[in-house]
Amino acid sequence: MKRRYLPVLLAVSLASVTLLAQEETVGGDTLIYKAVEELPRFPGCENLDTTIAVKRQCAEASLLDFIYSNIDYPAQARRDGIEG
Repeated sequence: MKRRYLPVLLAVSLASVTLLAQEETVGGDTLIYKAVEELPRFPGCENLDTTIAVKRQCAEASLLDFIYSNIDYPAQARRDGIEG
Protein backbone atom coordinates (compact mmCIF):
# COMPACT_ATOMS: atom_id res chain seq x y z
CA MET A 1 0.00 0.00 0.00
CA LYS A 2 2.85 2.38 0.84
CA ARG A 3 4.48 1.81 -2.54
CA ARG A 4 1.28 2.87 -4.23
CA TYR A 5 1.47 6.40 -2.82
CA LEU A 6 5.23 6.80 -3.29
CA PRO A 7 5.10 7.98 -6.97
CA VAL A 8 2.34 10.46 -6.19
CA LEU A 9 4.22 11.83 -3.19
CA LEU A 10 7.41 12.09 -5.23
CA ALA A 11 5.66 13.92 -8.08
CA VAL A 12 4.02 16.42 -5.73
CA SER A 13 7.27 17.13 -3.90
CA LEU A 14 9.19 17.67 -7.15
CA ALA A 15 6.50 19.98 -8.51
CA SER A 16 6.57 22.10 -5.39
CA VAL A 17 10.36 22.42 -5.53
CA THR A 18 10.23 23.78 -9.08
CA LEU A 19 7.61 26.32 -8.08
CA LEU A 20 9.72 27.53 -5.19
CA ALA A 21 12.77 27.92 -7.44
CA GLN A 22 11.13 30.62 -9.54
CA GLU A 23 11.84 34.20 -8.61
CA GLU A 24 9.30 36.94 -8.95
CA THR A 25 10.86 39.70 -10.99
CA VAL A 26 9.36 43.03 -11.78
CA GLY A 27 10.96 44.41 -14.88
CA GLY A 28 10.74 47.73 -16.57
CA ASP A 29 8.19 50.40 -15.96
CA THR A 30 5.45 49.40 -13.53
CA LEU A 31 3.51 52.63 -13.93
CA ILE A 32 0.10 52.07 -15.49
CA TYR A 33 -0.96 54.75 -17.92
CA LYS A 34 -4.64 55.64 -18.20
CA ALA A 35 -4.19 57.80 -21.29
CA VAL A 36 -1.51 58.32 -23.90
CA GLU A 37 -0.22 61.66 -25.07
CA GLU A 38 -0.58 60.85 -28.76
CA LEU A 39 -2.69 58.07 -30.27
CA PRO A 40 -1.22 55.83 -32.97
CA ARG A 41 -1.94 56.89 -36.54
CA PHE A 42 -2.10 55.23 -39.92
CA PRO A 43 1.40 55.58 -41.44
CA GLY A 44 2.24 58.27 -43.94
CA CYS A 45 1.40 61.43 -42.02
CA GLU A 46 3.83 61.39 -39.10
CA ASN A 47 6.49 63.51 -40.83
CA LEU A 48 4.22 66.49 -41.42
CA ASP A 49 5.35 69.66 -39.62
CA THR A 50 1.91 70.68 -38.41
CA THR A 51 -0.53 70.24 -35.55
CA ILE A 52 -1.73 66.93 -34.15
CA ALA A 53 -5.25 67.60 -35.44
CA VAL A 54 -4.01 67.97 -39.03
CA LYS A 55 -1.92 64.80 -38.68
CA ARG A 56 -5.00 62.97 -37.39
CA GLN A 57 -7.11 64.16 -40.34
CA CYS A 58 -4.38 63.12 -42.76
CA ALA A 59 -4.13 59.68 -41.14
CA GLU A 60 -7.91 59.18 -41.22
CA ALA A 61 -8.01 60.12 -44.92
CA SER A 62 -5.10 57.77 -45.66
CA LEU A 63 -6.84 54.95 -43.79
CA LEU A 64 -10.07 55.47 -45.74
CA ASP A 65 -8.15 55.56 -49.04
CA PHE A 66 -6.46 52.28 -48.08
CA ILE A 67 -9.77 50.63 -47.18
CA TYR A 68 -11.56 51.84 -50.31
CA SER A 69 -8.75 50.74 -52.60
CA ASN A 70 -8.41 47.28 -51.02
CA ILE A 71 -12.04 46.30 -50.47
CA ASP A 72 -13.48 43.87 -52.98
CA TYR A 73 -17.26 43.98 -52.77
CA PRO A 74 -19.12 41.63 -55.13
CA ALA A 75 -20.79 43.46 -58.04
CA GLN A 76 -23.98 41.40 -57.77
CA ALA A 77 -24.36 42.28 -54.09
CA ARG A 78 -23.77 45.94 -54.88
CA ARG A 79 -26.45 45.88 -57.61
CA ASP A 80 -28.91 44.12 -55.29
CA GLY A 81 -28.22 46.57 -52.47
CA ILE A 82 -27.01 43.84 -50.11
CA GLU A 83 -25.00 45.16 -47.18
CA GLY A 84 -23.14 43.52 -44.37
